[in-house]
Amino acid sequence: MYIGNLGKSKRKPHENQSQVRYVLYLQNILFTMGHVTLMQNTSPAIHIELQIVHTRETFRMLRIENLTVGVAGKTITRNLSLEVGKGEVHILFGPNGSGKSTLIKTIIGFSDYKVLSGKIYFNDKDITAMLINERAKLGVGVAFQSPPSIRGVKLRDMINNLSGRNDEAKGLATKLNFPLEFLGRELNVDFSGGEVKRSEILQLLAQRPDFLLLDEPDSGVDVENLERIGRILNDFLDGRTGLMITHMGHILKYVNATKAHVIINGTIACSGEPLKLLSQILHEGYGWCEKCLVTGRWDCTWNQNRPMKGLS
Repeated sequence: MYIGNLGKSKRKPHENQSQVRYVLYLQNILFTMGHVTLMQNTSPAIHIELQIVHTRETFRMLRIENLTVGVAGKTITRNLSLEVGKGEVHILFGPNGSGKSTLIKTIIGFSDYKVLSGKIYFNDKDITAMLINERAKLGVGVAFQSPPSIRGVKLRDMINNLSGRNDEAKGLATKLNFPLEFLGRELNVDFSGGEVKRSEILQLLAQRPDFLLLDEPDSGVDVENLERIGRILNDFLDGRTGLMITHMGHILKYVNATKAHVIINGTIACSGEPLKLLSQILHEGYGWCEKCLVTGRWDCTWNQNRPMKGLS
């Protein structure tokens, strides 16, 4: 497999940086799933040879204690604590810029996201200082909100390498209603927003992690494919553990979530039953959740006489 020509790209510098970080993430994922040899020559191209060997653990649990994270000198999350038990699927709500994606990227181990204080435990193991490849080896997988395009890497090759099978890509693509001709195209190159989302889900399904981090898998997806993605994720999450970000919450019609949390100003303001909490937000906005920060209330209350809004 070939990942190449990053240095010759006509993209803007910040786009190249995003691309390089994503490439490094992919390399680390592939590294943990088999033998990887990296060879660099005079060109900026990177070659990867793979022999996939799966490693699976049997028990998973996420515990975050008083986590404060900084990015580029700015504090994003503040004393955030969260626990997700084995087999549970938790939802993250919150306004833009509240720290949801920062939390996901900190859990997976992106180096730009500095843990200033606090701890992250996975299966009772302290992973706060672990590298991405070490966390992936434990069974953590992620579907990014906005992954960059990677030239030189065919989607089919990526899926087959992640799964360790040469025939996996076609079956997964068919399952997700993803055009088969896209498998022969370069990773996310000239994909629409919805196609990029399904590409990310394809890769996550191929990886088969025990713990899924999903950053807005429903954004940019049309109604028909939203139902398909939601039902596939729900089936895949059966017996697994997940943490998912969603803004509008439409995917909750198809995914059986255990609990939901609202992040405001970098900390969890309140928690509750996912559909009821979503409906409360749709009725009254996040201003209602901010009251929980003032009162110190953790579990959200609900007006039982009020019809649930926006979920039919």
